[in-house]
Amino acid sequence: EGLKRVLGSTLQRLARKGGDPVIGLQTSFGGGKTHTMLAAFHVASSGDLRMLPGVFELAEKLGISTWSAAKVAVFVGTSKGTDVSLVLNNGPKVRTLWGYIAWRLAGDAGLALVAEAEAAGTNPGSELMVEVLRLAGPSLILLDEVVAYARQLSDDRFEALLSFVQSLTEAAKMVPGTLVIGSLPESLAEAGGPKGEQALLRLEKVFGRVQSPWLPAAGDET
Repeated sequence: EGLKRVLGSTLQRLARKGGDPVIGLQTSFGGGKTHTMLAAFHVASSGDLRMLPGVFELAEKLGISTWSAAKVAVFVGTSKGTDVSLVLNNGPKVRTLWGYIAWRLAGDAGLALVAEAEAAGTNPGSELMVEVLRLAGPSLILLDEVVAYARQLSDDRFEALLSFVQSLTEAAKMVPGTLVIGSLPESLAEAGGPKGEQALLRLEKVFGRVQSPWLPAAGDET
């Protein structure tokens, strides 16, 4: 049921038919966060929902009759090094999450919008991210294991990253067709030390501003 609610909101948001701008997934390890995000990825990437059994029927129930693939940016904090380019092949050298997302969603034009903030390593702010998201069009942004990434950063970069996530969620709320799905550990014990705990507490508050806290799977469903 949790997965169905997330996918329903994904369909509505990307079709500009309502839906939540930000969805926070927070369960214990094995609680279905990754599977939920993968499902949303396939929905957003699909140019024909009839190829996804069950999803097409859900879209019909929600009154969504037209559909096209959305732009997708995926960030998995455990797969990215903090001191290497976030784009490894056939792309620009970017070292910030905002540069990475801007390029993934809107290409070189998107990266140009945040070029100064990328070079300085500082948060571009919500107003600039609104321009990036408008340029990109319907977009899904998946943020997984952000706490694991953040806890490795120096203090100034740590603050810039957490401030950016707040700016991104605020921008997503202002641009119809944009959806941010983020996953967070369920407890401080899973956060990985004092800096991870601080990141988790901060991100819980950030997502709490605009999120819809779906539970992707209950224990018995897992």
